[in-house]
Amino acid sequence: IAETIGRIVEQEGPVSMTRAMVLTVRSYGLTRLAPHRVAAMRAVIPVDLRRDPEEGFLWPHHRDPLRWHGFRTWEGALSERPLDEIALRELANAHAVIARAAMGIEIEVLLRETLRLFNGTRLTEAPHARLTAALRLAEQLGHPWRDRAHGRVGVRLDDASAAHDASNRVVVHVPFRNGWGGRRRSRARRQTPVRRDCLKR
Repeated sequence: IAETIGRIVEQEGPVSMTRAMVLTVRSYGLTRLAPHRVAAMRAVIPVDLRRDPEEGFLWPHHRDPLRWHGFRTWEGALSERPLDEIALRELANAHAVIARAAMGIEIEVLLRETLRLFNGTRLTEAPHARLTAALRLAEQLGHPWRDRAHGRVGVRLDDASAAHDASNRVVVHVPFRNGWGGRRRSRARRQTPVRRDCLKR
């Protein structure tokens, strides 16, 4: 089981502990994660897996949560990968890329554009709270700054945290099928400049 969880994290990560366990039981032909199995599975999660400091999401060895500035997209609906199943750091990275490409953006527009990037359509209370939490994390990480007086988010042009993306580049992903649930996921293929027209309302 520990080996299976490790393989899932390497392919799916960053991934929440709950989702990693759900995908593990599916790989053994089960349809649901029974409550009595949770404690046993937690006990065998490999101790050498990276975890982010905010939520304890599991990260693959090749992706450092403290250094990674990317995010992953896919063709499926948001219900296939809800915002709660996307690491706050991944959402924060998406906020930063959109704010940088727009050279400053209203907060509510930023939240809607980030939601749309992950195939969401309605900015209801739950996604609003999740994306706002990601924005606070992005500020803590030094990505964008928030002008609370005018309700906007901008980018510190002299901030070292923006240097890694000076050319407005973001990882583009293509969908693929994994062996854990049969659903379409995404993986990095190449880098390409962010197009401003993708931010049109």
